[in-house]
Amino acid sequence: MLSQVKRVVGMFILAGAVVAGSAEAGPSIAVRAGPEQFMDESVVDQVKAIRGVVKVERLLFINAQPNDVIGVEPGRPLRIPSSEGKPLEVKIETGRELKGSDKNAALMGLKVYREQYGFKAPMGGMMHGGHPFEPGSSFAFAGSQERIRVAGTFSVEPESESNRVLLPLTTAQRLFSAPGKITHLFVEVDDRENVTKVVDGIRTLIGDRGDVAAQQK
Repeated sequence: MLSQVKRVVGMFILAGAVVAGSAEAGPSIAVRAGPEQFMDESVVDQVKAIRGVVKVERLLFINAQPNDVIGVEPGRPLRIPSSEGKPLEVKIETGRELKGSDKNAALMGLKVYREQYGFKAPMGGMMHGGHPFEPGSSFAFAGSQERIRVAGTFSVEPESESNRVLLPLTTAQRLFSAPGKITHLFVEVDDRENVTKVVDGIRTLIGDRGDVAAQQK
């Protein structure tokens, strides 16, 4: 569907950014594959097995035009990777969050919503002058006949990072021909004292195919 997206596994460029955890969650490490590269989901179980790892979130970042697409795991507090791969908290502005039962559903970033470009208008056009990406409307990606229903809109800080379309992970994998593939991991660690050990564990897991860099925030 996207000729510019290469289905390449291996030769990871891993960036680990340690970010302060909330009172409920421990510190986390952001891991990303190299440009236009994928990781196989089997790496998730290997990362989970590292001592000190509490939780691992899977994401799929697709470089698409005119707006990038991110596959996320519904049912979790939503975070997406910034351009540098660091976690950004997602705030729902209108509509609702994605649910585990959702298949062809999407959250539209505020920048996408405001600029109104790049996608086909909803089936039947703009009813009563409504916005084409209003929650409840639908659209189709270029080259696809599948209708995607808009569940809601979201914002992140900085707003420049809100030019994304969020889909359930399995939907993004299917629509963009990347079954079983991911590009980012957010790894939650039980204690800040264990971050270095977890980073070292990921480095051992990946070997000389990539790099893990921890940056205290």
